[in-house]
Amino acid sequence: MSLTCPYCHQPFTLFAVSIPAAAAATTVPEPTPTTPWLCPVHRTSKIVPAGTSRATGKTYTAFWACTERDCQQRPPRGYPVPLGVPASVSDPLPDGLEELI
Repeated sequence: MSLTCPYCHQPFTLFAVSIPAAAAATTVPEPTPTTPWLCPVHRTSKIVPAGTSRATGKTYTAFWACTERDCQQRPPRGYPVPLGVPASVSDPLPDGLEELI
């Protein structure tokens, strides 16, 4: 399509440009962690084995939890519970950092 510029009266051509639709977003699964999850506050964790809720009767899968009562820290959703991991894991703080807590 050929047009004339309203200011300088020079001819110019319009080109239709099609922008391809973005490809469907592909999600790359995160690699399976090789280390156990540790509570970022208390530096300890445990695996709660799969079981059945006493309150609701619904079953649940095994999951990581902090060993400290009422701690609200949680691992990312779906963090795997590998086989052969001990029931409780802790990571002591390096010397000299205990007094900072």
